[in-house]
Formats: sequence, C-alpha cells, structure tokens
Amino acid sequence: MPTLFLPPDMPEGAVRAVEVLGNRTKVELLHLLGQADEGLSMAELATALNTNKVSVRRNLIALEEQGLVTADVPPEQRMYQRTLVHWTINADRVRALGELLTAYALGGTGTASGTESKAEPETEA
Repeated sequence: MPTLFLPPDMPEGAVRAVEVLGNRTKVELLHLLGQADEGLSMAELATALNTNKVSVRRNLIALEEQGLVTADVPPEQRMYQRTLVHWTINADRVRALGELLTAYALGGTGTASGTESKAEPETEA
C-alpha cells in the first residue's frame, strides 16, 4: 500500500482546504447546498448524489466541523430524536477556504493572516 506523503511545512489552513476541497463528495455536497434556496435534508442530498445517507451524514458532519455547513438542529438534538435536519452552506467560510488554498498554491503562506501570494498579476506593457 502506498504511503501518504505529508509535506512538512504545509500550514494548517492549507491542509484543511486540501482535505475538504480534495474530496469529490464534500465538494459536490457544497455545490448542491450552494444551489439550494433553502436547506436540504440528508435524504435529498443522498438522492441527488445517488448514494446512501450514511455517506452523506459522515461528510456533512466533517463539513460542519470545519464550519462550512450549518444544520438547523443542534448536534445534541440530532442524536436522540428523529428530527428532520436541513443543511445550509456557509458561503463565506467556503470562499475563505478556497482563498487560503489558492494563496498557498501561488506561493503565499496559506494562513488566514497571510493569504497574499508571491505571484504577481500580469501587466500590459
């Protein structure tokens, strides 16, 4: 089995961005929630992705832990009640995560306080 290479100097913000944005299911969940006018349930998301609710739930919880999605029912109430939960996207957090990854990929620090990159925009002569 191949060994996973972890760059030693990659900042935590860039690592989080890669973990989230490097996963097709999570990105597709964000895409679907970004298109929705109102929140979507796990069942609606599972149907749209043609997958099971367990997979959707696992990925939604991971996205929620990163602050990228929000549920209309607190986690402690979800555990013990059969409550219909609707999920929404936190567009500002998704945008910020994308900016961190972009800045890091372009030679910046990949941290919230240092999103500038070393790449200079091209100017016309």
